[in-house]
Amino acid sequence: MGNKPGSLSDRVRSLRLSDSTEATGNAWWWMPWLLCILLFFLTGFLALEAFSPIDDELIKKLAEERGLNVGKPTDKSEALAKLGMTSTAGTEIALEAKGYIVPYSLIQVSPKISGTVMELNIKEGMLIKTDNFLLARLEDIEYSSDWQHAEALKKAAEARLE
Repeated sequence: MGNKPGSLSDRVRSLRLSDSTEATGNAWWWMPWLLCILLFFLTGFLALEAFSPIDDELIKKLAEERGLNVGKPTDKSEALAKLGMTSTAGTEIALEAKGYIVPYSLIQVSPKISGTVMELNIKEGMLIKTDNFLLARLEDIEYSSDWQHAEALKKAAEARLE
């Protein structure tokens, strides 16, 4: 195998990168490293800001700037009236907030049969004892008609037997 102009070894040699540094453009080789270092320090700074403790005085100051009453004695008679409470010297509202009340536990009650509720014997928030307590009375028209039909079939079968 000689080194013919179109031989495989000539083609492979032509694919090699040149050894000169002028062809690679090394003028900005430091730019990616600089960006990595800047991102590293920026991440460290933001982590310190995010996890640093917040002073209680700063929180109170920010709340006062927004017009929130935190730790200040105020006229609570309106708030107590809304709650249906009378104003007493020992009553103090620690925090006023808007939101939702989420129950500690949720119990789902479902019947074994379906039907229209005719009478409901409980109210929301009512404490129920574990004795035989009837929660609701369902419409029994379909079931009573089925019972009467079954009784009639029983009597007809007894009459045929005799």
